[in-house]
Amino acid sequence: MKRLQNYLMIPIILFLLLPGIIYASSKIRGKVVDKGTGEPIPGANVILKNTNLGAATDIEGEYIILGVPPGKYTLQISYLGYKPQQFEIEVPDNRTLEYNAQLEYMVLEGEEILITAQAEGQVQAINQQKSALTVKNIVSAAKIEELPEANAAEAVGRLPGISLLREGGEGSKVVIRGLSPQYNKIQLNGVSMAATGEADRSVDLSMISPYILSGIEVSKTAMADQEADQLGGTVNFILKGAPKKPVFNFTAQGGYNGLRDEVGNYYYVLGGGKRFFDDKLGVFTQLNLERTDRSSNSAGAGYQMQHDTLTLANSLNLEDIDRVNKRMGGVLVLDYESAATKIKLSNTLNKIDINTFLRQENFDAVGRNHNYYGNYSERNLLTMINALDVEQFIGDLKITGGASYSRSSNKLPEQISMNAQEANAFVRSWTWDDYQIYPFDIVTKALNDTTKTYLNRFVKSNSDMLEEEEAANLNFEWGFRIGEADIKLKLGGEYKHKYKKYDYEQSEIPIAWNDLDIVRLYLKDRFGLTNYDIAGDFPYAPFIDRNYTAGDFKAGVDYTISRVPDKNTMVDVYHEIENLTSVRGIPTGKTIYYDYVPSISNDYYGYENYFGAYILPTITFGNNKVIFIPGFRYEYNKTEYTANRSNSPGRDTDPYVYFSYTSTRKNNYLLPMIHLKYQVTDWFDVRASYTQTLSRPDYNRIIPTWTTYGNSITWNNVNLKPAEAKNLDLFFSFYTDKLGLLTFGVFNKQIKGFIYGATTWIADSSYLQPEWPESVKPGGQINGFINNPNTAKLWGIEAEWQSNFWFLPGIWRGLVINVNYTYTHSDLKYPRTVPIYEYIQVGPIKIPKIVGTGDGSYNARLLDQPTHIFNFTVGFDYKGFSIRGSAQFKSDVFRADNWYKELQQTTDPLTLWTVKVRQMLPVDGLQIYFNVNNLTKAVDQTSNYGTGWFSYRSYYGLTADLGITYTLN
Repeated sequence: MKRLQNYLMIPIILFLLLPGIIYASSKIRGKVVDKGTGEPIPGANVILKNTNLGAATDIEGEYIILGVPPGKYTLQISYLGYKPQQFEIEVPDNRTLEYNAQLEYMVLEGEEILITAQAEGQVQAINQQKSALTVKNIVSAAKIEELPEANAAEAVGRLPGISLLREGGEGSKVVIRGLSPQYNKIQLNGVSMAATGEADRSVDLSMISPYILSGIEVSKTAMADQEADQLGGTVNFILKGAPKKPVFNFTAQGGYNGLRDEVGNYYYVLGGGKRFFDDKLGVFTQLNLERTDRSSNSAGAGYQMQHDTLTLANSLNLEDIDRVNKRMGGVLVLDYESAATKIKLSNTLNKIDINTFLRQENFDAVGRNHNYYGNYSERNLLTMINALDVEQFIGDLKITGGASYSRSSNKLPEQISMNAQEANAFVRSWTWDDYQIYPFDIVTKALNDTTKTYLNRFVKSNSDMLEEEEAANLNFEWGFRIGEADIKLKLGGEYKHKYKKYDYEQSEIPIAWNDLDIVRLYLKDRFGLTNYDIAGDFPYAPFIDRNYTAGDFKAGVDYTISRVPDKNTMVDVYHEIENLTSVRGIPTGKTIYYDYVPSISNDYYGYENYFGAYILPTITFGNNKVIFIPGFRYEYNKTEYTANRSNSPGRDTDPYVYFSYTSTRKNNYLLPMIHLKYQVTDWFDVRASYTQTLSRPDYNRIIPTWTTYGNSITWNNVNLKPAEAKNLDLFFSFYTDKLGLLTFGVFNKQIKGFIYGATTWIADSSYLQPEWPESVKPGGQINGFINNPNTAKLWGIEAEWQSNFWFLPGIWRGLVINVNYTYTHSDLKYPRTVPIYEYIQVGPIKIPKIVGTGDGSYNARLLDQPTHIFNFTVGFDYKGFSIRGSAQFKSDVFRADNWYKELQQTTDPLTLWTVKVRQMLPVDGLQIYFNVNNLTKAVDQTSNYGTGWFSYRSYYGLTADLGITYTLN
């Protein structure tokens, strides 16, 4: 804490010295717009020539230059693709000079060039990226609006270094530079979004409509005024605001699902905005409603080691999943602007209801069982953010602050599943040696005899997750000069309080239990099985969906899933048994059994308090050629969570002993975040940075829970520390009106303390923790999470070229191209202990005893990390017609680690092709568009390393959308 006090004295001393070191100064502010359309131009460079003073326009086209001494200057405004302008101005003493400008597009040999729709979006992104002080990638407002993506995740999925995790073929979470979603920060208008799951800190982006956004910023190098909890980077989604001209827009879209060969998807958007009272008050609002079929066919195969030898396949799962997502979202943004004050109130609400029915056949070759499963669930996911932002000038001092409330809830009101089993389900001649076969060959050995298939059990579960975060921040910024350097000093702080809880309940009806003959009697009467003896197992046949046809099952080769449960019968029977009081006048007694282990061990609640403070000087010298930013950030975090610890597992029939326990963690860090930008020429700059960032442990790794099984324990280490990264970035950017923007760079990360799951054999009492129950003894195992003592090494290369061919003759000037490539390499040593046995003679046999542990460590790359990412997009505009084709390539991704290299899993390379077409119609503001996604019907497959055969494959099929959009200005 003493170190923090010394650190915070710096801005205090500077503030006291200001009267003596600051020249009398003023500020210049204004707005830069397109002369033809009046639309704001974001990312324009505004400088005072032959000085170090300048600024870049923001998303609204506005700029502010602080700390300007009085005098005469040449104001220069440049924007790639537009004609630069220069103005002679005179800045009065201690005053604010307002200077607005209108820029025109380039002229070629006396011919004025009209910027095309896709080129406009690209030019905006290029200029915003070019004017940024750090390594950033931009999706501009114009690019989002011209050809919108399905959701916010898809909108960032084509940027360099970005790959997506998908559900039902739709992008949902973002991987940045090979680092999993929980290692990245997701924000909406600078406010951190609450995590959408109970386990980790990641955010599901499929809920966010791209129609509410005016831009997306992906920051890959952290500034001191950003939270440090970002190993990969930060994605900031910027909400639309009230436009200068009144706008009304409406979009209606219908969709086709190729897997189901049906039309039933829809998407509606209705919104608009206007400014009132001499443009001082602005209002923007929008609603969206969507239904999307995200069904899939999937197949999974299991492999195992037997005496250190890989069995080629020991199980096969076939799944047909009905998944329908219904989304609803809304946004309301109010803002007030005056000469010295800006106030903005932003409100967003996004909700998605996911109805899923999973049909599954499981072939268990080792247990020689053929299992049938059905699982129906309803999930309700909601995110909400309310944020108040204020900007106030007091003379030359800029004060910004805000307060926000972020909420996420993830509810599973009901999930009902059932399973039935055919025992001895394979031909008798099949032996262990026969298991060395291709997974789909397993089904050729199955008997598929439903007359010998019997109902096993029903399971019902529900869960409720809630995360709420309240935050407030205050920042000060002013400009001054020391010697030949112009300095913009920014400092501030942030406080956040987070509350998190999760509750899970599970119960079951074990139909096969001997003491549930009353339930079997009820089922006998319900299905009219007069010859059935309730003393035996209940047949599965009445639950089979006789009307089900899988059609052309796309995840298999020559086998189609069949004999699956009927959803309505399964759900109805469970509820009927749940409400039974008697059968044939006989009281039913207990029919539902509470599952203590999952219901108690998963529950938790608690809070986190966070405080961050920073100092961020931006030092400019050499006539705006060199910008040096030596920032520092301090962060303090305290967590307190309560969970349950149990010393004996069991269901309702067994004693179950557990108690609540509360743990508290505290940590603080002082983190340097240093950046340098050097403008070598007008068309070339270099950016370098050294930063230190963090990743705080996921919730399911620090909640103080444990469960014992015999002499073993599964527990969470409540003393886990955040992972710490040291990051180096070096990037080169080249840009001209004809070249566009070409960037190339390298990055390196050294990450200490990565958290991972580990299993340790208990060789002697030195492995035991004092608080553990006495049942945990040598010979058992410890399963939990630890900070890896080895440093993860990650490095890579990023290259991107964005350009449009406005200078070509005729229709060729409508071409737009964007291509990027990322190479990523990582290596991490995963510690593992292996038991050392000593065999003790006991009578006629020898019994193994663990007398120690050996080193079984192994090296592998980071999970979710692809080696190669390649994105290629080419667009063409001609008059009112636009078409864009794109390819997203992702090489193999490390998906599952294992000490046995033969059991590790990687995805197969995947390429997704997309085509989007748009045509302006004769009515002003009316357009029609057509999108085709996954044009080649690519299959998403994960493969087993030892065999090269699949471990999981999922087929989503082609989807298509046809819609109209109308905009009234």
